[in-house]
Amino acid sequence: CAVFFKESYQRMNLWKEISEKDNIHKRLQAICETRWTAKETAIKRLFGTYNSLDDNGMLSDLLLVLTKMIQNPNLNPDMRSKASNFISSFIKYETILVAHLYMKIFQITGPLSRYLQSNKLDLLKCQQMVTSALENLKGIQRGVENVKEVCNTFITNTNNKIETMAISYKLNVEQIQSTFKEKRMAKKKKIFNYENEEDLITTPEKKFTIEVFNTVLDTVVNSMNTRFLKNNSLYYDLSLLCPKNFSFNKLKDIPESAFLTLTTKLKPLLPFNDNKENNVPDIRNRLSEELWNFSNSWKYLKNSLEEEYDKITLNETIDEDQDEDEENYENLLTPCNLTCKSCLICCYRLFVKYNLFSSAYSLLTLAYKYLLTLPVTQVSCERSFSTLKYLKNRLRNSMENENLESFMLMSIEKSILMELDNDTIINELGTKSDLLSKLLIIIDIVNCKFC
Repeated sequence: CAVFFKESYQRMNLWKEISEKDNIHKRLQAICETRWTAKETAIKRLFGTYNSLDDNGMLSDLLLVLTKMIQNPNLNPDMRSKASNFISSFIKYETILVAHLYMKIFQITGPLSRYLQSNKLDLLKCQQMVTSALENLKGIQRGVENVKEVCNTFITNTNNKIETMAISYKLNVEQIQSTFKEKRMAKKKKIFNYENEEDLITTPEKKFTIEVFNTVLDTVVNSMNTRFLKNNSLYYDLSLLCPKNFSFNKLKDIPESAFLTLTTKLKPLLPFNDNKENNVPDIRNRLSEELWNFSNSWKYLKNSLEEEYDKITLNETIDEDQDEDEENYENLLTPCNLTCKSCLICCYRLFVKYNLFSSAYSLLTLAYKYLLTLPVTQVSCERSFSTLKYLKNRLRNSMENENLESFMLMSIEKSILMELDNDTIINELGTKSDLLSKLLIIIDIVNCKFC
């Protein structure tokens, strides 16, 4: 529907005329092929929040606008025909029930989906959220009656709203169906002496429950089991490599079952001599020792030379004034750089930059390299798909390749862009040519006069 209205200014004006009175700054969401949350947003805009009496979405506005299109003789027949088809689809009870089924699924999987797309996600928390979402999905796997109850309440509220709005706009708007439409059941031909009696689906409600509701939820549950749960032990092993989980005071604090799965994955990647001489338990013990040593050294290794000098200076200052607040002291000692020093990439950069991978932490470096090559830690490219699609389809023929690449990076890495100082960018731009430098000086003089 969003695309249908965007195709014409005439349709968009009809939509704004009705929708903006009650739903300020709300609009229909088009289905995006690259954004995971686009489907959730689209269905939520139209049908509101699941099981909410206050937010019933914009379905009543949509039906009112489509009805107004049908009854407007000035519009072309093709537009009126499409509007009629949309109304026929949206007032079906099956459509509303399917929408509420997916709203319930998105209510459970939505937070998980958004967290999986975030930066610096924690693998342990991801797996725990997956387990929780899976248990909740199994809880509603055969709960069609609860979804029907919520759906019926939504239909009653929406029909009341449609009736009120139709009177004010003097339109004859069709009501949403509150039950399944009865259909004639087809009977299969069989041999006269065929003794087995098939369990036929005799009602539309039973047909929907078996063929739609149960099938959708079974598919979702099986898909999550296949994608996530079979790699549980590997995710738990990899989560130990995150600096946020460095809490091993002693070597025995690392669980005995840790790194067994990860060691199996790393063994084929080891050099030939190490692979031949060491078995899985030996590699596991060596990896545990390296991680324990590295975790206890991390708070020192992550500091640069400048930060060490800053600590010495601050310690001398604190010694002179013993009444200094302890909390402020800790804040002063906290390093503040462009690097976060609390993620997997920071650990790997440390190994490479200071040659720690050659002998000190060779096996641990291989584990970090293996982790960083997994798609679960490289979702930034997927978050960039929608931006790339926009650039390739709309902007590729309107600017040079150099500018296109620059604007693409600025759009994708917005967080880095916001940290840049505007004055620094302007001064850097002024160094590119004498003309720009003179113009910027003139602008500064004019601004100073007005200030």
